[in-house]
This record gives sequence, structure tokens and C-alpha cells, in this order.
Amino acid sequence: MTELLLSPSTVATWSRALAGMPTVGLEQANAVASLQTRRDRKYVVRPDVLHAVVADLPDVGALEVRGRLVHRYRSVYFDTEQLDLYRLAATGHRRRYKVRRREYVDDQLCMLEVKTKDSRGRTAKARTEMIGGDECGLSERELAFVGDTLHAAGIVHTHTSPLRPSVETGYLRTTLVPVREEWRATIDLDLVGAPAGGAPVALGRSVVIETKSNGSPTPLDRALWARGVRPIRVSKFAVAMAITRPGLSANRWNRVLRDHLDWDQLS
Repeated sequence: MTELLLSPSTVATWSRALAGMPTVGLEQANAVASLQTRRDRKYVVRPDVLHAVVADLPDVGALEVRGRLVHRYRSVYFDTEQLDLYRLAATGHRRRYKVRRREYVDDQLCMLEVKTKDSRGRTAKARTEMIGGDECGLSERELAFVGDTLHAAGIVHTHTSPLRPSVETGYLRTTLVPVREEWRATIDLDLVGAPAGGAPVALGRSVVIETKSNGSPTPLDRALWARGVRPIRVSKFAVAMAITRPGLSANRWNRVLRDHLDWDQLS
């Protein structure tokens, strides 16, 4: 899997920005805002905008796990040889899905996750601990989990070629959780992408913010809107695919690739 291209200055600066924020434990965070089915809004901003917005948020804590507020993530995304899952995303198909293994590096935990999108734009995530697969592919039990999840979501799995690793991503994540309300937000820094088994490349130095709620705008959404920042179409899976596979159609993400992720330099 990818090695994170960590910027010590980024980590230090962000850690200082979080220093005065209350902390929230994992159990409390799950009780307040597990939100496995939710409405997502995504933003890509400069680090200075992130710091200013977070400093103004009232009654919000940072998820703390074993003394850490910043956590290392790695993901391997699976697709077919024909890139069917990527093309579902690239065409904005209303009933699409992603399959990935996510490694929580600091906790040495690996989960298989299936994310589905319904016709109303709501995202649902099902997950299970890695069950017998390896770096080359999914085990029979993992494939059964994928099939059961898609069936429950009403998504017809029509492609015939097997799912295999297609692209990897790595990043640093902080999760914000309010003290009382039911929403949360993830903040991803130092993003890298790599073709499966290949060398990683930095995906710019912008920050990806994703708010997750039952539908209503969160205080973080409103704070970003007040600064002229609007939701944007972005997918770490999709932009990593586009940047690491020259010639792959990426029209749906041209704006974020061009304006935020150093597309001209990396293409």
C-alpha cells in the first residue's frame, strides 16, 4: 500500500490549531454521530481557510484515539478491468458504489467497506473487518459481503470481470464532532495517490473537508459558505484514478483537478 508523503510542517501547524479544542472519545463520537446513512457535502480549501473556520466553530470537539487527534489512513479501491465502478462515478450514475479496504494505520486495523449512493443522493456505508483477502484481491467471504450489501441497497451488480485493486490513497485525517448536535466532519490533509502497487504522488496541498449530517446544513457548512466556499464535486478515488492513469476521462472532476490538485503539473 501507499506510503504517506507527510509534511512535518503541515502536521505541526494543524496540531497547534487543534490544541485548544475539546476532545471527544470514539465511543462518545459514535453515540452522537455515527451517521452510517447520511447527506455529505465536500469542500476543497487552502490550509489557512481551514484553520480560520475551525477556530470559529463553537461546541465542537476533535476525535481523540489513544492520545492522537491526527490519524493516518490508507485505502485500496477495487474496480474491474474495464473500470466499471470508476465509470459509474464519472457519469454521475444515480445508483453507484465503491468498494475499498481501509487501513487505520496507527491502530493496525483493516476494514472492508462498501459505500452506496441512492437515487436521492444519500450515502450509506457498510463495513466489516478484513476477512481472508490479500493485497491481490478479495476473498470469497469478502465478495459475498459486497454482494449482500449491494443487494440490500437495491443495486444490481451487472459486470462480469472480478474486482481487483485499482488505485490506492493515503492521507492524514481529523474528525470533528459537535458536543450536542448530530453531525460530524472529516478533514483530510496531505493526500497522496498511487496506482495499485505503484509509486505514490502528492495530490496537491489542499485540504478536503466533508460534512456529514442527516440533511440540514451544519455549522461548519454555514461557516464555509460565509467565506464564499461552496460544496464541490470531489472523490479521492476518482481524482487519484485520473491523476495516476493518464488519458482516463475525468471531465466530472476537471474543476477540482485544475483548481486545487495541481492537475496541470501532474498530467
